[in-house]
Amino acid sequence: MPDLEVFEAEVKTNIKTLSSSKNAKARRKAAAWLGEAGDPNAITALTLAYKNDRDAQVRNTARYALGMFRALEEAWNVDQELVGQLLEDVALNGRLGRRVPVPVRTVVKLVLGLLLAAALVAAAAFVLPMVLGTSGGTDSPPPASSVVTDRDTLLQNLRAQWQQLTADTETLRQEYQKVLGGQQLDCTRAFAAPAAGLSEADRRAQTDLAVIADGLAGAQQQLTAARAPFDQACNAGEPLAVSDAAPRLAELGQVSTTLLAVDQQLSAASGDVTQPTDVPAEPDVVPTATAVIDVRAHVVALQAIIDRVTDSRTGAATLLVQYWEDGQRGGTTTGCRETPPVIPDDYLLPADVAQAVPALGLAASSVNTGLMGLRGGWAAFADACARGTLGPEAAGALPSAQAARDAFKLASDAINQLRG
Repeated sequence: MPDLEVFEAEVKTNIKTLSSSKNAKARRKAAAWLGEAGDPNAITALTLAYKNDRDAQVRNTARYALGMFRALEEAWNVDQELVGQLLEDVALNGRLGRRVPVPVRTVVKLVLGLLLAAALVAAAAFVLPMVLGTSGGTDSPPPASSVVTDRDTLLQNLRAQWQQLTADTETLRQEYQKVLGGQQLDCTRAFAAPAAGLSEADRRAQTDLAVIADGLAGAQQQLTAARAPFDQACNAGEPLAVSDAAPRLAELGQVSTTLLAVDQQLSAASGDVTQPTDVPAEPDVVPTATAVIDVRAHVVALQAIIDRVTDSRTGAATLLVQYWEDGQRGGTTTGCRETPPVIPDDYLLPADVAQAVPALGLAASSVNTGLMGLRGGWAAFADACARGTLGPEAAGALPSAQAARDAFKLASDAINQLRG
């Protein structure tokens, strides 16, 4: 009769499938099986799958599987007999549809192995607290702990996650800006990729913070989607096309908008008296903990750039889109015979101001993204005019021009949030 060795062989097989299979469905099934099995040898593979797998469903299943180890650990602390029953149910009854009869006495080895599981859980603490506290996903969330975290700690964790997502967004924006400027991606750039979330107990106790955690999770999903072309290009070792990078900058604008709203929610939840949204229509100063910032001067300067490049008759962003549309329709445009408009220099917003007033930081970053796109777009337009290839190149260049124009719209929206 098969014994524990059969079960252990299944564990090894599923670990190998999770770690090396090219089939996402097979990896997801293996992750679910390993979570049900409760064998501590699977923790490392599940942790790596949660952090690195390219398929969102696999990552969510790995997260859930890791949560099941926490459930077993909690059960061990409360009722060791219950743990034995859980593991016996897996080994004897084949909860995933595979009957693997194992002598009851051999289940003792699995129960003792849970002690190792607890040690591995502690060793993997760099990821498990985020994994086991994350809500959402396509699978059911891990069993919730009855322990409620104090509010200050939750706020600190959520703020740290916001900072990591903000940094990841800016890193990815810089890389896509390089592509618009004719440069190659730097595939060595690191991303924090934090997992935002609260335990079910904390969500029930702090409903306003649960809304913030959901906002962070939404921003993470948006960022993951925007990052997909970067990962694909780097994994394939191929350059990223401008037509692929340009739309992603618009998506990153949406991520920044989401993070801006979360920042305001975090400030309100922390009890901060002064919020960026409270700045009057013509602000003079915004008090911060360390300095007095002249918001109005930055707002006026940024708005002047936006107005200049988006002017309906002479704006560089407006004309670039118009000329490429002309070329797409008829293969030519009068713009090839006109003097290109002058593109303003980038706006240098001090780092401390961007950190203290995120809306200004978003506005300045979006303006500079748009300006870089205009420089690259007008250079490409001039080259196409010189070669007489305006029509054939328009389909690829127009999305970039539109993304540059949209960046100024995003900047204007951020400024309006300051005024409103």
